[in-house]
Amino acid sequence: MCTVEQIADCGDILSLGRSLFIPEKEDKNWLSQCYVSLSSCGNLLAVGFKNRLCLLTTQWISAIECNTFIISWSGTLPAEISAILTLPICPSHQSSQNGPDWFCIIVGCRNGNIAFYTNTGHLLMLEKLDDKPVMKISCHTGTYGTLPDDIHILFQGCVCVLSGASLFQTLRNAKAQLARVQAGIQDDYVVDNRNINIRKWSFSEQESINDASVVGLDLKNTFDHFLAASTYGGYDTWYRSIPPVNSLILTTGTAPYTGFHYALEGGTTPPLQDVARAVANKIKSALPGWLGGGSTESITTNSEPVIRSEILSMRNGIFDAQRHGTFVAISPDRRLAALADNLGRVAVLDVNTGYIIKLFKGYRDAQCAFVQIFDTDNKKPQLTVVKDIRRAIFLIIYNPKKGTDDASNINYNDISPWWQGVRDMLVEMRCPLRSMIVAMACKAVASLFEGATTEREDAWESVTKENAKWGILIGKLEDISILSITLMFKGQFNGKSLPKLPVEEFNINLKYIYTRGKGSVTELIAKWLCSMGVLPEAIVANELIDRSLENDALPDDDDGGESVQLFLENSRVYVNDNQILFKWLSLLRRQFPLSNVMKRDISTKTSSKLLSPRMKFLTKLIRSAVDTITCVDSNEANLIYNNDECSRWMENISNLAELWNIEESFVKHQYVVGLYHMGYDGLAESVVGSVADPELLLVPIVAITIQRLKRSLERCKNQPEWIVTVPPQIYKRLQNTTLDVSIPANPSLAKTMIIIQRLLSQVDKKSSVETSANFQNIKLAELIVETCEVLIRRNLA
Repeated sequence: MCTVEQIADCGDILSLGRSLFIPEKEDKNWLSQCYVSLSSCGNLLAVGFKNRLCLLTTQWISAIECNTFIISWSGTLPAEISAILTLPICPSHQSSQNGPDWFCIIVGCRNGNIAFYTNTGHLLMLEKLDDKPVMKISCHTGTYGTLPDDIHILFQGCVCVLSGASLFQTLRNAKAQLARVQAGIQDDYVVDNRNINIRKWSFSEQESINDASVVGLDLKNTFDHFLAASTYGGYDTWYRSIPPVNSLILTTGTAPYTGFHYALEGGTTPPLQDVARAVANKIKSALPGWLGGGSTESITTNSEPVIRSEILSMRNGIFDAQRHGTFVAISPDRRLAALADNLGRVAVLDVNTGYIIKLFKGYRDAQCAFVQIFDTDNKKPQLTVVKDIRRAIFLIIYNPKKGTDDASNINYNDISPWWQGVRDMLVEMRCPLRSMIVAMACKAVASLFEGATTEREDAWESVTKENAKWGILIGKLEDISILSITLMFKGQFNGKSLPKLPVEEFNINLKYIYTRGKGSVTELIAKWLCSMGVLPEAIVANELIDRSLENDALPDDDDGGESVQLFLENSRVYVNDNQILFKWLSLLRRQFPLSNVMKRDISTKTSSKLLSPRMKFLTKLIRSAVDTITCVDSNEANLIYNNDECSRWMENISNLAELWNIEESFVKHQYVVGLYHMGYDGLAESVVGSVADPELLLVPIVAITIQRLKRSLERCKNQPEWIVTVPPQIYKRLQNTTLDVSIPANPSLAKTMIIIQRLLSQVDKKSSVETSANFQNIKLAELIVETCEVLIRRNLA
């Protein structure tokens, strides 16, 4: 049991109700309907009810020897309140004052307006960010300045992030201007809000959202980046080797219960916030400025939101049809999240891994917050060492039904680093079967430790990260154990065989597979088969038999089914004479389906079903070949390409395409697109002239060019003039196109224009423009060339 220290009392609640214009006969539950925000210093309390705002400050009352909140200001606002945040504004320079200079009260309204008031009730600024009601306003900062100070504003379908660095300076300037107006030094009160950096992210793919919180930058390693690219983009996705930087926004609601939404960093910022923000926010007649009586501030602001939103992508989520999320809170270090739901549960989520590590029961309508305590001997640590200081994170859960605050230390016990050392040792052990047995024992012991550290087993369920790690390790050790046992089999291949290749003993463990990748499994199986002289025909026959037993239909007669049956009749004897060997091989095929060396095309004729995957495979090879190109000189005028290795690749690719009866024009098309995509325009220009059907290149080349124009707009210092210069149909195309970060920003519009001109020249030689089926694409390409010329001439490129 821990005690909560009282910092102040609210004094006369009836006086507060009268200040909020609440009749005395009103329902006694009116206080729970108010929007309340307490400053982080604990000395200013803001209370909002409908369109009334009341500010209370602490005052020491000697008679009761306690601080009491006294009403310092109250007034009527022009719109109904839906969210409040009391924000302390600290000095922008070194000051002997220990605390904030003043307070800014940020009020969210049901009409989508965001109003900024001083603690004396003066309106400093008004922003229109969305048409929907404001759901929540929060300030997110890192402990001792480890993360940026940002203001997050949640609407029903989007979240806006206001950069604290730009917002706080604008508010300080506005406060200083207000002081000059009050002193009679200047007449008009004009606030220039163009410097406020605002990002607006719209949610998608989630049925409903009740709460959201911006976690921050999500830095993926290379493996996770490749995994995500192939999973979400498919087999033929083009991706960069360097993972993109994303911001993670965690939501809670329905379908899914918890959503992981991502915003790509480094994208095109709306030019001057869509130019509409270029007009300063003007506030006239600032004095006397009291909202409760006399005159009120009049404000000229756009009635429509002026910030264009970026669509977020929800990559994954936690689905639970019965569970509706109601509240989300993020820990100060951004590693944990607390999720409350309609079933009275509070789940603690590991944000980095997506694991729910604890689940608390019996907290209906709960409100949560994290508190981080540092082991610093009551001294403020230096910023350079703050990440190395021991800390404890507590989750505070307010239970309205019981009227209690429960605090739980949610740090990992589990001696977790010690267990990780054990896992590392098991990965390197020579016998994977023994490693698996030890891992299963360790998992059981770790579960006992977890149970021993549980003080309230009836209050929450635990699915720890440690248990998940042990489960993953045991699964992988099981796979490698089966592979290791299989490779120990040294049989004699009966019947016709190939010369046996000498192979060293197979001493494998999990580290061997980790360091060499999945291809190492294929290599080991191939060596094992070669050591016994197994015929390729026998391997294929065994797979066909397995497929027939698994009810996997064999090819039809039109697709080579007759030849397959004939092949199987002639080769089945190899499998029948070596049943033990092929039982092991079948087991490996089921255990490692992605590392299967037995799959081969045994049809003697080209199948239409094989054409598409073969073309995709060639495209993948061509892109890999292009990735081998390097530039010796980075100066665009003197570029020297090192493409010897790429040329060797392309020669082999062309030979493979010929064997597969795939036209050479397809290979050249993909090669040009790959070169142009990566910015190797000089090489692309040399290949365009030999393309048989240049019209087919128009669509991908124009699409990549549109991406280059987006990059040009991003780099341009005079974005409004750039937008005015570009024809409306091209600018509309730019707005509807998502930025592809895999396309480099270095090729200039001058080089870009040369490629398109060369392509148009080839099209003109091959066919008549007026009768061409690609008439619209040709005209668009010509318009792009003209646009590039104008941009270059006006020094906007």
